[in-house]
Amino acid sequence: MAERAKPVRVLIFGEDENDCAVVRELILSVCPHLAPSILLRKEPIILARNADRAKRIKNAEKVRAVVRAEQVRHRVACVFIHHDADKPDDESGLADDHRAMEDEYAFEVGVHAVIPAWETEAWLCLFPKALASFRESWAAVKWPAPRAPHTKEALKRATAKTARPYSEADAPGIARRARERDDVNDVKAKLSPTFDRLRAAILACCEAAR
Repeated sequence: MAERAKPVRVLIFGEDENDCAVVRELILSVCPHLAPSILLRKEPIILARNADRAKRIKNAEKVRAVVRAEQVRHRVACVFIHHDADKPDDESGLADDHRAMEDEYAFEVGVHAVIPAWETEAWLCLFPKALASFRESWAAVKWPAPRAPHTKEALKRATAKTARPYSEADAPGIARRARERDDVNDVKAKLSPTFDRLRAAILACCEAAR
């Protein structure tokens, strides 16, 4: 089958399933037509940046092997690879971290690093209305700022006295709520430079998938 005739696929790898599911919702917020094309891959799990370099190189080879296998029947338009930064955002959107990861996982299709400052929860804090509407008991919660340090723990503290405190398993549902409300496209530029970088990567993937 000619390459352009193959069904399109967009692959997402990450540190865990919840993070991958959040990335999927954010992609669909910008490019809803990619819904049939997105595949979340449970294996290999992406190793943190502080992992031993030899292990990271081996991990990257495993990812490439999965992509190559997918290419037999599909046109892989792009690959998103997530891991948490575990450190603050900066005005460049952690450009050096993104460049290093994309170099490490370089492939013949577009590879996009997905690196939120601290944790994926930093991006969820860009959507306070989605958060407030996700659980009835969260309606009056004062939410952490998107650049708050250790955002996951900040979200847990913010909801600690509610009927259902935040857990990591809530993240995909919150991102889906933000997509349904179209909150993602309302995020102002420079509020979260790492999110700006993700949005640019999603737009590039949309174009590659045409």
